[in-house]
Amino acid sequence: MLQVQPSSRPRRHAGWPTAAQLVALVLTWSVAAFVVLATAAVTRVGPVLYEFNDRHGIHAFDVLVGTGVFCVALLATAGIVWPRRHW
Repeated sequence: MLQVQPSSRPRRHAGWPTAAQLVALVLTWSVAAFVVLATAAVTRVGPVLYEFNDRHGIHAFDVLVGTGVFCVALLATAGIVWPRRHW
């Protein structure tokens, strides 16, 4: 009887994220959006870069927080989609 030996090559990534990865990605970007919008709702720091009306506008601190949160969420996305291999 012929027996097939398992391949010694590492399993190749299928390309599509798993359901758990998709949930983690949605959660990551939802939290990032919430943090940016919550910060923008209460901030009064820095000059107004763009004024929507007399009471609403985009402050410099809003842009700073948005940029920082975007970078953190992007790094988290990379960690979720491309996890580190065991060394």
